[in-house]
Amino acid sequence: MREGENKETPHTRQRKEEKTMTKITKRDNYNSLIALLNDAISAGTIETEDANRLTDFINHEIEQLDKRAASAKKYAKKNSKATDELTDAIIAILTDEPKTIPEIVEAVKAADAENTISPQKATYRLTKLVESGTVVRETVSMKNEGEKGSRRVNTYKLASDAE
Repeated sequence: MREGENKETPHTRQRKEEKTMTKITKRDNYNSLIALLNDAISAGTIETEDANRLTDFINHEIEQLDKRAASAKKYAKKNSKATDELTDAIIAILTDEPKTIPEIVEAVKAADAENTISPQKATYRLTKLVESGTVVRETVSMKNEGEKGSRRVNTYKLASDAE
């Protein structure tokens, strides 16, 4: 083998296989078990009564998975509604003038006292808004009052169509 050629080892082969494999879920496993039970009934290797009991159990487990999934969706929807309210409040505060996170948090609290916004929540939402192109982030140097030197601070403003 020449220098620079890639040698396929068992480790690299396994990693390639892992990338191409799809994840097998509980639902997939339960459905496979039901299929196996049906095959066992057809072949006569298991009694119908036992197979029915196991099938009922597996179907109950699948129902539980459905309930958990519905509950998770409901919770996610409730959470996203609160997220949307904070995001809307931040967008309402922003203008063409750059503002720092503390200024944004203070303005949101002043506009609506019921909003419980923290700098961390504001940063998360602003990052999402920057990724979507709604808001522009700029890093500026600000002088520290009464001290030598300056510090770099992120400021945020609404994105204009010209940018």
